[in-house]
Amino acid sequence: MKSNTASLFQVLNEYRVKNIDHLQLKLEHIHNEIERLRDHAEVKHRVIGTSFLKQDLHCFTLGHGPIVITMWSQMHGDESSASAAVLDFINVLLSSKQASETKLHSSSVLFQNWEDKFTIHIAPMLNPDGAKFSKRYNAQGLDINRDALALQTPEGNVLNALIEETKPQYAFNLHDQDPYYRCGAQAKPVTIAFLAPAYNPQKELNHARQNAMTLIAEISKSLQEELNGQIAKYDDTFSERSFGDQIAAKGISTILIESGYFVADETRQVARSANLVALVRSLSILAEQSALFDDKGEYSEPRVYADLPLNIENKWCDLLIKNLHFKEQHYSADVAIRKPARYSNEWIIYDLGDLRDFAGEIEFDAEQYVYEAGQSFLVDDKLVLDEESYLTILRDGYTHFVGEASLINNVCGLPIVNNPKIWHDDFKLSRGTVAAGFLVRNGIREFAIINGRLLKLS
Repeated sequence: MKSNTASLFQVLNEYRVKNIDHLQLKLEHIHNEIERLRDHAEVKHRVIGTSFLKQDLHCFTLGHGPIVITMWSQMHGDESSASAAVLDFINVLLSSKQASETKLHSSSVLFQNWEDKFTIHIAPMLNPDGAKFSKRYNAQGLDINRDALALQTPEGNVLNALIEETKPQYAFNLHDQDPYYRCGAQAKPVTIAFLAPAYNPQKELNHARQNAMTLIAEISKSLQEELNGQIAKYDDTFSERSFGDQIAAKGISTILIESGYFVADETRQVARSANLVALVRSLSILAEQSALFDDKGEYSEPRVYADLPLNIENKWCDLLIKNLHFKEQHYSADVAIRKPARYSNEWIIYDLGDLRDFAGEIEFDAEQYVYEAGQSFLVDDKLVLDEESYLTILRDGYTHFVGEASLINNVCGLPIVNNPKIWHDDFKLSRGTVAAGFLVRNGIREFAIINGRLLKLS
């Protein structure tokens, strides 16, 4: 029920680690938590290796039970949502051992004496070098998650050794994905995408992969309502060089979780909470519903997993303008506006044309409007932009500033465009250019498109 789901999120969020809600987590951001856990009596800590730049790679082990789970996060340096979540997860596990934390032992949260059932190994940040520079790749410029066979990265070697040593029954491979995935046919972004990776090109099922699918199916039931159905299934095309697929090929039930976007949640705290719920629920599901994972007969995909909507790349945008007319060319088109990369501070024209398969966080029907390109406003003296003076400049047909940007004092907080690298001063829009221009009706500029925002001018 909705109330139970909401309660689960609410209860677990009380145990989130403080001060690590950054857009991008780096090793220094989690240093204090690592130091705290180093000295905790219930935690076994060890340095399992070093990165290419000789930063320590940490692993924490909790519990001593027969079911072994190994999880790792941030093998791509710019994907840190789950790094916060696994530290939250450790905090929940440790808090549950305190006699006063009885609310964690309800059947819907976490069962008592979990440590007798599970041994859990957690590497919270596998690529601290990439994190340092907010880059996907490690300091060699290599993708750790495409190094499962060649093992040319020190981080890939460390992960490979960790799997060989711990020999888990379940492996959790935790990532972030681009914010512009659409959740199947829904007009929603994907907040969490799951995958039980294939272990061969034929995408066959064995007992381990069946168990991963079953676990994902059960987890997703705990997330659906709170996430407004924004849960998808990642493409399961076999990726020979990737760790998840190669670990699955070892007969390990492998669960990939991709953290995505929830509307108005730029730092992905909703996805962080969803990861925490997924990890905690995994323990309860495996402990309380073990019969689901014992069948060694013929396998078929669990219906819930099979029916998850597809994780559709590049079909979501920040602003979708529909049916916009282009007067001089005598045609109309849809316009999708989004960032070129997750951490960018500019918005571009991503796509044009018949975009009926797109959805946007903000959608505007421009059937009654004609597009007009803006002009350059030369800045050669100090310019203070309060809201009224800026709107006046826009109403006069200027959409961007050129000249000395340091002379501009923007006190209104509205977006501005300075010295665009590429500009279009004709009657059309061009892919890859900064998103700026006007929507005109009956000869009046009613809206300005400025760096991803639609500003009303009247």
